[in-house]
Amino acid sequence: MLEKLRQFARDRAAGHPGLFHPQDFPSDLFRAMGEARLLGATDLGTIARGDAIIAEATGSLGFASAWAGQSMVPLVLDKRAGLPAAVKAGVATGETIISLAISEPKAGAHPKHLAATATRVSGGWRLDGEKAYVTNGPIASHLAVLAITEAGGWRKQFSFFLVPTGTPGLNRVDHPQFDFLRPAQHCGFRLEGCVVPESALIGTPGKGFAEIALPFRNLEDAAGIGGLIAVLKHASRRLVARLPAPITDEIALVLGEIAGLETAMQALDDRLIGMLEAWNTETDEAGIRLVAIRDLARRQAAALRELGPHGDEHINRILRDVEKSLDIARVARQIRKARLGRSHFTPGQSPSGKSAE
Repeated sequence: MLEKLRQFARDRAAGHPGLFHPQDFPSDLFRAMGEARLLGATDLGTIARGDAIIAEATGSLGFASAWAGQSMVPLVLDKRAGLPAAVKAGVATGETIISLAISEPKAGAHPKHLAATATRVSGGWRLDGEKAYVTNGPIASHLAVLAITEAGGWRKQFSFFLVPTGTPGLNRVDHPQFDFLRPAQHCGFRLEGCVVPESALIGTPGKGFAEIALPFRNLEDAAGIGGLIAVLKHASRRLVARLPAPITDEIALVLGEIAGLETAMQALDDRLIGMLEAWNTETDEAGIRLVAIRDLARRQAAALRELGPHGDEHINRILRDVEKSLDIARVARQIRKARLGRSHFTPGQSPSGKSAE
């Protein structure tokens, strides 16, 4: 699959006019990938490597992440919660695109502030609330909606519901698209008396946040980090090809730094992919590797800025994608980074070795 994906990315995706469109996703590429059976990767290692292949060939971190999400969301949901066979069957062709609907307006994904509810009714559940910035939402066939199923006691209990996007009471809410990670698209959804059958409940009732939402963050971060490394490699090669000759000693020093950063990041990611394949990304070791790669990626982006994009808008766009993606959830990542620092140098403060996220 990876070799076929490499050829497709090189021959069909690279240079596609819709790879960086601000409003429309290049669905024709997904259709062609479905026909070639290049969607629906069945293991996390393949998803991570495929993400990197697409990012390096196209320079589009947004399209690479959209492809990875198409495989990753149903894979994680099926392992953690179980998916109906008919839904799973459509993933490989692109007929099934499942988006996680967790975050909410003004609340983000913090469980303390989430408010969408699921209430039992005759024959099923009624969903009410609003979800925001749902990745791949505009092209989704199904949503995996996280909702409160019990609010008594000192902690809310959350469950996941698999909801076809054509369900009455589920309405799409468009909002301005990000000016980075194009062409990946996002939107919101409003649930108003959205009634679903009992079978829509997936996973362990009341455990949706702990069993799916929380580990998904770490899995998604680890799977996507290879794309970040690869798109920087794409930008570096493109920029070097535009450098005026002869290369001065000053520029050569910067190139030497970039070469070292690339080598270090790839070595860190190789081990991380092994952790992904073992579904073991919640450890401090995985967290520290992610911290290191992100810090090194910032340095490489800065080094490329120092060399200057030489009027190449494609390079500018890549660097903006990298810099903006590194800033997503920055506060939460800084908190985790501090926790990992304490854990690494004073191990007694983190006896479990698990991430707090």
